[in-house]
Amino acid sequence: MQQPTTVLRIGAWLMLFARGASWLGVLAYFLLFAGASFAISALVASPAGAYALTGRYTFLLASIAQYALWALIALFLARRLGEGPARTAWGTWAALAAVYFVVGIVPPGLAQGVIAERLQDDPQWVFPATTGFTLFWNAAVFPLLVWLIAAAHGGRRVGLRGIVTWLAEPGFGLWALYIVLLLASLLLDLAVTHVLGTEASTQAGMLAGQFVAALRTAATVLFAIAAWREFAAAG
Repeated sequence: MQQPTTVLRIGAWLMLFARGASWLGVLAYFLLFAGASFAISALVASPAGAYALTGRYTFLLASIAQYALWALIALFLARRLGEGPARTAWGTWAALAAVYFVVGIVPPGLAQGVIAERLQDDPQWVFPATTGFTLFWNAAVFPLLVWLIAAAHGGRRVGLRGIVTWLAEPGFGLWALYIVLLLASLLLDLAVTHVLGTEASTQAGMLAGQFVAALRTAATVLFAIAAWREFAAAG
């Protein structure tokens, strides 16, 4: 089957934003990120809360809880927006969600601490280095994200090898387009931060930043859903 053009792929992805479920997902991610930000701010403002934040497993448990909610929202979006009837392979999906956390989420977080420590004498390079690594890692684990979406909607019909083969098509394919999306989302984040300026630390600025983060997160999940829909349509 002939691969769709880049324009058709972008159009198929944008069409998902016309669905009400997509904006429910954006709202859910916004509430998740804003709620986490407010909770951390409240804890930091309290001596007892600040002390609790220094606990050994506090950040780990908080990260796991936030990721679990992220995965459930992605599951909702996949079941509502996937092509054809939803047939979730619950065991496979749960296992893939755990694997994606360990493989896709944890390494960039650990890398930020390592990079910051290694570049103490050159702090101006910390942000470019951590951002570059995160972009590279997110692009590398994209097939795993599509597989997670496939398990959420398509059951056991597809494996990782088939997804990687489909994504690694010659020329400017889905994988390359996903990298462009990641770069565009980063530029959007930087632009919003620049526009807000000193207002970014205010409550209104924080909410604006969290909405942009929610929109970026939903956009990446929707792109993985669009990739799964194309893969499923190709048989």
